[in-house]
Amino acid sequence: LVQVATYADLIADGWIVEPTHYTSDVSLVDESKLRVKRSGDFDGHDLAAAVDAHKTRVGNIVEHWAEHARGFKTVAFGVSVRDSRNIADKFNSAGVIAEHLDANTPTECPHVDLCACYARSAILRRLKFGNTLIVCNVDVLTEGWDEPSVKCGILARQTLSRRVYMQQGGRILRPYLDLVAILLDHAGLWSRFGAVTTDIDHSLDSPKAKRAKVTSV
Repeated sequence: LVQVATYADLIADGWIVEPTHYTSDVSLVDESKLRVKRSGDFDGHDLAAAVDAHKTRVGNIVEHWAEHARGFKTVAFGVSVRDSRNIADKFNSAGVIAEHLDANTPTECPHVDLCACYARSAILRRLKFGNTLIVCNVDVLTEGWDEPSVKCGILARQTLSRRVYMQQGGRILRPYLDLVAILLDHAGLWSRFGAVTTDIDHSLDSPKAKRAKVTSV
């Protein structure tokens, strides 16, 4: 495995920016009651149920955004479709235009200009031009989507996967007009992994293989 660049390299060369990371422990759910799947991440049904029972969580997300990122175009990552819709609804109730998309949202809009349809491409076009300020989703925008003008990410999904954290946090790191990038962490990810731009040693070995090599030395 040849690692050709690190976060430090990419930041120094101007390809990405170092984000400002704010955490909010008020929104954390009790992870001790969550099952862990064989894949190594939390069980989605358990996590969704825990979030639904956390009555103050969504309101705290809106307040946290208003304190640290008001006016920033934002992408929010929820734990379920219900959670994503709840976050969007709470923002709209606070007078902030927000939309939700998920895997069942139609992909393409037949129009080339701004319109009111709810295809994914139309929603993201409204976000790009500022007609919509916040787009909430579940995993849809985690990878393969870049909109440099979106400079705030709301991390509202607990995960044991560093890859998920790096991908979701990385959506807002493209440079744009010298604006800062802001991560609002409502899932304890800073405490678990450190900064999203922390450089780590990558390996093709499984954790078991790496432990065995250390033991044999």
